[in-house]
Amino acid sequence: MNRLKLPRVIAIASILLLATTGAVWAQATSGNLYGTVVDNEGNPLPGVTVTVSGQGAPQVQITDSKGAFRFLGLSPGTYEVKAELDGFSTIDYPNVRINVGRNTTIEIQMSAAIEETITVTSESPLLDERKVSTGATVTQVELEKIPTARDPWVILQSVPGVLVDRINVGGNQSGQQSNFVGGGSGRASAVWNVDGVEITDPAARGASPTYYNFDAFEEMQVSTGGTDIGARTNGVQLNLVTKRGTNEWRGSGRFFDTGSGQADPSVSRGDLAKPGPWNNFTTQTDLEKGNITDSVEEYGADVGGPIIKDHLWIWGSYSFQDIKVLAFGGTPDATELENWALKLNAQLTGSNSLTAFYHYGDKRKFGRGAARTRPPETTWNQTGPTDIYKLEDTHIFNSNFYLTGLLSYVGGGFALAPVSGLNAPDMVLDPGGVWRNSFLHHETTRPQDQAKIDGSYFFNTGNANHELKFGVGFRDNEVTSNTTYPGHGLIGLAGFTGFGPNNGALTYAVHGGRTNDTFTQTNVVLQDTITTGNFTINAGLRYDLQEPEAGSFTIPAQQLFPNEMPAITRPGGPIPFEWESLTPRVGVTYALGAERKTLLRASYSQFADQLGTGFFSDLGVSTFRQGYLYWYDNGDNVIDLSELSPLQFIGGEPGTANSNRVDPGLDPAMTDEIILGVEHAFLPELVVGLSITLRNNSDFVSSEILVVDPDTGQLRPHRRSDYVQRGSIVGTLPNGQQFNIPTFGLAVDRDPARGFFRTNEGLEEDYLGISLTFNKRLSNRWMLRGHFTALDWTNENINAETLEDPNRFVNSIPGSQVLVQSAGSGSFSETWISSTWSFNIAGMYQVAPDRPWGFNVAADINGREGYAIPYRVALSGRSAVFGRDGINRTILVAPENDTFRHDDPILVNFRIEKEFTFNSFGLTVGADVFNAFNDNSTLQRDGVLSADLFDANGNPLTENIDNSGADFVTETVSPRVWRFGVRLSWN
Repeated sequence: MNRLKLPRVIAIASILLLATTGAVWAQATSGNLYGTVVDNEGNPLPGVTVTVSGQGAPQVQITDSKGAFRFLGLSPGTYEVKAELDGFSTIDYPNVRINVGRNTTIEIQMSAAIEETITVTSESPLLDERKVSTGATVTQVELEKIPTARDPWVILQSVPGVLVDRINVGGNQSGQQSNFVGGGSGRASAVWNVDGVEITDPAARGASPTYYNFDAFEEMQVSTGGTDIGARTNGVQLNLVTKRGTNEWRGSGRFFDTGSGQADPSVSRGDLAKPGPWNNFTTQTDLEKGNITDSVEEYGADVGGPIIKDHLWIWGSYSFQDIKVLAFGGTPDATELENWALKLNAQLTGSNSLTAFYHYGDKRKFGRGAARTRPPETTWNQTGPTDIYKLEDTHIFNSNFYLTGLLSYVGGGFALAPVSGLNAPDMVLDPGGVWRNSFLHHETTRPQDQAKIDGSYFFNTGNANHELKFGVGFRDNEVTSNTTYPGHGLIGLAGFTGFGPNNGALTYAVHGGRTNDTFTQTNVVLQDTITTGNFTINAGLRYDLQEPEAGSFTIPAQQLFPNEMPAITRPGGPIPFEWESLTPRVGVTYALGAERKTLLRASYSQFADQLGTGFFSDLGVSTFRQGYLYWYDNGDNVIDLSELSPLQFIGGEPGTANSNRVDPGLDPAMTDEIILGVEHAFLPELVVGLSITLRNNSDFVSSEILVVDPDTGQLRPHRRSDYVQRGSIVGTLPNGQQFNIPTFGLAVDRDPARGFFRTNEGLEEDYLGISLTFNKRLSNRWMLRGHFTALDWTNENINAETLEDPNRFVNSIPGSQVLVQSAGSGSFSETWISSTWSFNIAGMYQVAPDRPWGFNVAADINGREGYAIPYRVALSGRSAVFGRDGINRTILVAPENDTFRHDDPILVNFRIEKEFTFNSFGLTVGADVFNAFNDNSTLQRDGVLSADLFDANGNPLTENIDNSGADFVTETVSPRVWRFGVRLSWN
C-alpha cells in the first residue's frame, strides 16, 4: 500500500512554500530549447547573446559561465536561433523545430570572425536526453498529410502500445468517442488536456467532454509512461495544443467530402452466424447493409496574426462536420460536430506573457446507439455543448527562474433523448436481445474548475546542472444527472422466462435516477533534472489528495406503484474516505560517446489512479429500489397492464442508511513501472528506438457483496466458504464444443443482496510491452513514423482469498489475457480489447517537389491481432441456478478469455495530393482512399449464448436462457471509401 497519512499541515505548508518560489509537464502546451555555445576547441563561451525568434516576440538570453542558455515554454513550431559575440562570426540556425513536451538541445560552435554570419542548415535533433518516456508526438504536418480520419482517437492507434476499440474508416466513427487501452492501463485512467487545461470527464473517467476541430491542433502529444511528474495516472496522457497567432497573418480554409455514394458495394463480411443450440438454431441473414459510410463532410477555416507586432496576437478557428452512416439493418446514424476556438497571446513586458483561450464544442447526434440490438425507435438524439475557458500567465524572473499560473473552467454536459420519447410503451428486451419500443432519457452537467502554478528553477552544484521543476494544482469537479424511463417505468425481459405459475418473463419496475456528487483533486509535485557529463538523472515526487463529497437530491415515486415505491430523498453529506498518495519517479539517461547519438535509458515510476464519481455515488443513504413482477406477453413485445402479475416483491431499502459500505482506508489502485530503452539517431532528424515496459497493477478497488454472518448475525463481506454449488450451465459453443459449467450461489443462511463493501482487492495484473519505434521528421522529401509492438497483459494473483465468488467470469482465470470491454460511445459492448501484437506505419514522400508537376504520396498502414470473443451466458440473480441469491452474473463458458478471436484486421490507407503555390496563397488538392484493399474482418459478435440450466442434482430447470441472436456478427470493417479535399492557405 502506498497511501501515506501525511499530516495536512505539511501539505499546506508545501503548497505555500512552492507558491512563493514554464516546465514540461503532462499538460504541457510548449517545448523547451537548451543549448551550449563553445569555441573551436570545445571550450564554453560565456557572455554570448542568443536570440530566438519565430512564434511570438523575440527572446534574448546571455550564456552563463558554462556557455549554457535555455528558453522554456516555447510554443510549438519552427524557430530561428542566432548567437552573437564580439570577435566571433555570428551563427544563425534558421530551422530549429520545437515540439510539445520535448526538450530540444543544440550545441553552437563559434569561430573567430571570418564571415559576418554563418548559417547552419542541419536539422535540429529529435533525441531528448532530459526525460524518460514512452508515447509519440504528432506534428501538424503529419496531422495534415497522413491519410487518417480526422479525430484524436484515430491518432491513438499510431502510438506504441495503444489499442482502440473501433476501426474508423474515413471518418465513419468520428462522431463518437473510442474506448482504448495503453501500456497495461484502461481508458478510465486516461487524462485529457487541451492547451494545458485538464478536461477529463469526472463521471466517465478517462473520456473527453468534447470533440475537436482537427485543423486547430499545432501538435498532439501522447504519453503512455515514464518519469513525467505531471502525469496524474498510469493511463494514456493526451495533450492537445492548438495553434496561435504569430507576427505574420496566416490563414487557411478547407473542405472534405467522404462517401456520398463513393463507398464500394458490400462484399463478403466474414462468416455469418451459423444455426445451432447456441442461438436456438437461428440463421443470420441481415448483415449486408451494415456499417456503411453514407457521407462525411467537413468544412472549416482558421486565421491568426498580430494585432500589435511583438506584443499582441490573435488566432481563431471554426469547423463543422456532418457525419452520416448506416448501422446494421440500414438504421441511419447522423452526427453534427461544430467547434470554434479563439486565442489571444500578449507579451505584456519583456519578461511576462499572457494567454487567453476559449473553446466551444457541440455534438448533435441523431440515432446514437444504432445497432442490430437498437432499432431506430430505441436510439437517442444527443445535444449539449461544452465550453473551455483558460487564462494563463508566465513570468520570467531571470534566466534561472520561471513561473506559470493558470485558471480554467470547463462547462461539460449533454442530454440523450430517446427518439420515441417518454410517452412510448415501456422498454422491452426481446428474446433475440433486441430492445423494443423506446429507451431511457438521460441528461447531465459536469462543470470543472482548475487552478495551478508550475515553475522551474535552475542552479549548479559542482559539475552538475539542476533544473528543479515544481508545481501545485487544484481541480474541483461536479456531476449532476437525471434519468427517466418511458411508459410506466417498466423494463420487460422477454427472453428471461420461466417465472411464476405460467412461465412469465421477468420484469422490473424502476424509479428514475439522480446524482449530485463532487470531488476535489489537489496535487503538489517536485522534480529535479540533473545533468552531469553524459548522465541525465530525473528524480521526483508527486503528492495527490482526492476528496469526494455527496450532494442532495430527490427521486420521484415509481409511476405505476407510487404507494409501494414512493419518492426517495438523499440528503447528501461527507464520504468516509479520501485518497492520499505519494508516488516517486526516477529515471537515468546515458549518452554514449562524444557525439551523444545513442541514449541508454532506465526508469522506475509509480502511479496512483484518479478518482471519479462512480467510486462513491452509491454510498450514503440508499437510493436503490426495484420492483419485480412477471409479464405474460401476447407476443407483440408491448407490455399491457393486463398482462402483468401483481408486484411480487421489492428489492432495496431506500431512504435508510445505505448498506453499501466503504473501507475508510480505501486506497487508489497503484501501478509500479520499469522502462528500459535505447535510442539511436542515424540522422539528427531520424531516430530509431527499442523500449521495454514492465508494469504491475495492484490494489484494484472492488465492491464485495455483503452477507449476514450466520454466527454473529452481522453484515460482513462474502467469503469463498459462503458459496455452495447450486447447479450447472450446459450448452454448445459455436465451434461445436460442449460446455458444462458448475454454478455457485450463496448459502441460504447468508441472507444475501444486502449491499456491498468497497475495498481494495488482492487481484493484480502484469504487463510486458516491447516496442520498436522509428521517427523521421519531414526533410529531404520524406517523413516516416511507426512502431511494431508485442505485449503480454495478464491477470494474476487469482485465488480463493482474492476472488471470493467461485463462478467463472471474464478475467477470473489465472494467467489469462486481460480483456477490456468497450465502454466508449456507440454500440461496442461486444468489443473486448485484447491483442498481443500491433503495428502502425505512416509516411509521406514528395515526388519532384521542385518540378511544376510534382506531387506528394502518403500511406498509413495499421494492423493488430483480432480481439477476443469471450462466449458467455447471462443470468438473473433470481435464477435457481444460483439459488435465487439476487446476484446477477454473466458466466464465461469458453475455455479461456481469448480462446476465440476475430480475424486480424490490417487497414491500408493511401493519399495523393498536389500543391499549387501562388504569390500570396497556396492551394492543395488531394484524394484519400481508406481501407484500400477492402479488409472485411469481423469486429463484433454477440457473445451471449443460449444454454440449458440444471440444478445441483442434474435435474433440468424450467427457466429458459435464450438468445436467438447469439454469435451473430454485429460489426465488420467498413468497406473502402474515398475522400476528396481542397485546402486554401495564405500568408
